[in-house]
Amino acid sequence: MGVNLVFTQTGAFLAIIATAESQGASHLQIGMTVSLAGTGGLLGALVSGAVVRWVRPSTTFLVAAWSAPVGALTLLAAPNAVLLGAIVGCVFAAVPCANAVFYGYVAASVGDDLQGRVLGAVMFLAMLSQPVGILGVGIVFDHAGPRWVFLTMACVSGVAALCSLTPAMRALPRPEEASVA
Repeated sequence: MGVNLVFTQTGAFLAIIATAESQGASHLQIGMTVSLAGTGGLLGALVSGAVVRWVRPSTTFLVAAWSAPVGALTLLAAPNAVLLGAIVGCVFAAVPCANAVFYGYVAASVGDDLQGRVLGAVMFLAMLSQPVGILGVGIVFDHAGPRWVFLTMACVSGVAALCSLTPAMRALPRPEEASVA
């Protein structure tokens, strides 16, 4: 939820569009920026099956968790709009891979009779934070500008990413090794 709070698709798009406009980017450049960011998510979805098969779950979650704060800090130094989109695209590429592993755990560890309820609860909690994050991006941008938006994104997502460093997260089994509860 912490990463969703500050790095939702809509919130990140709002931040990079507003930043690109403040840098004087043309509408074409802004369109390319958003397209690059979205392409990252698409590419992540295309490789997520291979990532689930070949990369340890702990590594997948670690990369996904820390890509947000590192990406947000990198956005501070982006000299142009197109680079903003490429950086956000890199962050968005990690998300489908982490989601694939997570949903693999749900499928392996939750009985068939509870799958719908568990997925519904997970999606509700994931989506609950998004409107607050989007509003927060707008408020911070209006009052402090893009630098503070990206710093806030880095801080909040960095705190959320700390859970990826716990011993339990570093020793995760593969989803297919999890047993039905």
